[in-house]
Amino acid sequence: MSTSSTSLQAKQPPLVLVIEDQASIADLLAALMAPMKVQLHRARDGGQALKALSERRPALITLDLVLPGIDGFGLLGHIRQRPELDDVPVLAITAQTDSATQKRAYRSGISDFIAKPFSVDLLEAKLKMWLRLSQLADYAHQMRDFTHEAKNPLAAIGAAAQVLGRPDADAAMRTRLLRTIEEEADRLGRLLSSYTLGETSATAGPGTLSPLRLLRDVIEVNLPDKGARSRVRLRCQAPIPALRVDPDRLRQMLVNLLENAVAATVDGGQVDIEAFVDEAGVALSVRDSGVGIRDADLPRIFEDGFTTRGGTARGLGLGITRRLCLASGGKIQVASTPEAGASFTLWFPR
Repeated sequence: MSTSSTSLQAKQPPLVLVIEDQASIADLLAALMAPMKVQLHRARDGGQALKALSERRPALITLDLVLPGIDGFGLLGHIRQRPELDDVPVLAITAQTDSATQKRAYRSGISDFIAKPFSVDLLEAKLKMWLRLSQLADYAHQMRDFTHEAKNPLAAIGAAAQVLGRPDADAAMRTRLLRTIEEEADRLGRLLSSYTLGETSATAGPGTLSPLRLLRDVIEVNLPDKGARSRVRLRCQAPIPALRVDPDRLRQMLVNLLENAVAATVDGGQVDIEAFVDEAGVALSVRDSGVGIRDADLPRIFEDGFTTRGGTARGLGLGITRRLCLASGGKIQVASTPEAGASFTLWFPR
């Protein structure tokens, strides 16, 4: 696990994606947003825009409706169909000002409509306003994610404290449980700093753990229920090389995947964790033999709030896992056969 300056997890300036084939308009937008402390990415056509959208979620998108290749309405439809992008503000900046086009744009999910030629002062004011609204929404999402993720170290601390109170806990067990409480409390503090301040855990203790040791810790510490642990097998034979990913974030991802896999096998089944190593990176697979996922549900599986479990499940874990994975420069894939289990695979560069 890399313990250097983990810039993948450092707080980045908000990204603004400018989709515009006229260089003069793109230059003007860049000049207007230069004082706003944003990272600007330009796309001259639909292909470049789609590539940029696959790499990082922008805080704001400006969109020309007339573009070479995929037009603006096609891109807008793509953006609004993706759960992780459907709430990103999109500002149409276009010379198509007739009422029919504006009506179509708003019905397609545009956030604001700016007609060319435009007032520079009005454009600047709208850019500032939408950036501010986007940042407030992102902060609310981060706090929601934090409350979801904080339950994992809290559960480990609570379970360890309960066992410590038993009269049959010997000295070795007490030492291990006290260490667990201390480490999970530290992790909770780093989690809070990460979500509120954008700080990394690059110098934290768990950063010195090997990936294999971290996997073992996730099973032993973050699955306090003995019945759940008994269904999980760690099947990693070859050594796992160091990964370019924050260890706390990797732990969060694995715990979320394991919780779902354990829930899917509560009525019987097995959960396997495997590692596959190649020259470029490492794939970590969490596979269960449980109820599986319906084909109709697969496209929505990473959507916040969507769940197949019912009850009080909040449906946030997989969406959080996907965001953490992409922010770490990784990839995530899912495969499932109904009634025959599901497999989630995380891939990270060395």
